[in-house]
Amino acid sequence: MSKIIDFQSRKIQKDIENLTTKEDLCKILYDFLESCEGKISVIKMAQKFGFKVYSKNFKEEISGKIYINGSTKEKYGYDKVILVNSKDNKADKRLTVARELSFYLFNIIPNENLSDKKTLIENTYTAGDSEDTYEEVATNILLPDKEFCPIFLKKTRFGRLKSAENYLAEHFQVPKSLVKRKIIGLIKY
Repeated sequence: MSKIIDFQSRKIQKDIENLTTKEDLCKILYDFLESCEGKISVIKMAQKFGFKVYSKNFKEEISGKIYINGSTKEKYGYDKVILVNSKDNKADKRLTVARELSFYLFNIIPNENLSDKKTLIENTYTAGDSEDTYEEVATNILLPDKEFCPIFLKKTRFGRLKSAENYLAEHFQVPKSLVKRKIIGLIKY
C-alpha cells in the first residue's frame, strides 16, 4: 500500500500546483483519502510530502509549528519540518500534524512565489485555532468518511451519541472536538 500512497502523494502534489480554488483542493484531497484503504497514519502522510515530524517543548498555548526551506535544513537536517508540542496528548499531536500539512497543501504548493529554497516559511498553530479550511482538511485526513461513517452509524444506532463520540475519538485517536465537527459536517449534508 505504501507504494500506492507514495504515487498518489506525488500525483496530488502535481494536481495541487495547477489548482485555482480551495474547493478544488478539497476535492483532490477527498479523492486521495477515499482511495486509501484502511487507516492513514498522518505522520506517514506528512513524510510522503517530504516532512520530518519532531516533538518539542513549547509554551502551553502553542500546539505546533511548520518550517519550510530557509535555515530549516541546517537546524533540523530536513527542508520541511513539522514540530508538535511534546506536552500535548497523542490525539492533539495528530491534529497538529494534519492541520500543518493542510496549511502546506493550501498555501505553499500552489504558490509559485514561495518555491525559493532560501526563503524561510513558517506557521504557528495555537491550541484552539479553528481556521475553517485547515480544520476541515485536518478533519477529513484524520476521520475519512469511508471508515468514520459505518462506525458512527453502528454506534449511534440506539441513540447513544455521547458514547459514540467518546468511542470514535478513542478509535481514531483524535480530540472529541474533531469528532463533533465531523458529525456536524455530516448532518449539514
